[in-house]
Amino acid sequence: MKKILIIKHGALGDLVQAEGAIRDICNHHQHDHVSLLTEPLYGQLFVNHPGIDQIVADTRQPRWHLLYLVRLMMKLRRAQYDCVIDLQNSSRTVLYYNLLRPVQWFGRATLGYLVSFQEIFASANIPMHHIDRPQWGWLQSPVKAILAQAKITTPFILLLPGASANHPEKRWPYYAELARRLQNRGHCVAWAPGPDERSMIDAFPATCLLDGERVLSISQLASLAAHTQLIVGNDSGPTHLLSYCGTRGVVIFQRSDYAENARIKDRYQVACASGLST
Repeated sequence: MKKILIIKHGALGDLVQAEGAIRDICNHHQHDHVSLLTEPLYGQLFVNHPGIDQIVADTRQPRWHLLYLVRLMMKLRRAQYDCVIDLQNSSRTVLYYNLLRPVQWFGRATLGYLVSFQEIFASANIPMHHIDRPQWGWLQSPVKAILAQAKITTPFILLLPGASANHPEKRWPYYAELARRLQNRGHCVAWAPGPDERSMIDAFPATCLLDGERVLSISQLASLAAHTQLIVGNDSGPTHLLSYCGTRGVVIFQRSDYAENARIKDRYQVACASGLST
């Protein structure tokens, strides 16, 4: 049995999009031990993935944090991986390669330039079946109590007005008005705030979905898919995640060039904020 390490950092949306590539790697190495190196939050996201045997947490401390870097490299060396598949291809992972050599490595560090998943897979002789088709139906958490607390008994329209605090420009500002109009037409409307939208909870004019006093986890959000009639969200990780869970939806981009090139247009209707009004 070989020991395989997959590296994938990034934002939630990046991890969501990478699930297909990760699935192909796991299927190719189904008789081997497969670990995923990622941030702790996304490690929790993949902990129940059907092909991942172990999560290795990497908090991506600044490079001058030498003690952290030494401890992480020692941990990875002790694991004695036979092969590393670098899906991140960043300057950080090139540094990891230089510190972990001579392990077999597939990615930018050995190919010498920024590479696509397809190029990595070709160099590693991994068949590509799901690389462009992530599947997130396996990500499940109980949500019946959450829906009961919100008194939701019918399929509902889920609004996702949030986005990363680092990208406030991705937030369409008219979700409150949209919620009012949908409710006036008789629709059951709910919304799920993220950690950066807690200040909106009392004022937003739709049913707020919470787990007690906490915002929903990513797996709880994915588990709402079976209960929704429609998703409306920004260009954010949660919207992309739910688009891979068999839902119908509309995603709102702020720029037309982003909308035209987004993979999500194969699953959701795509709208550009500049062409929308209240």
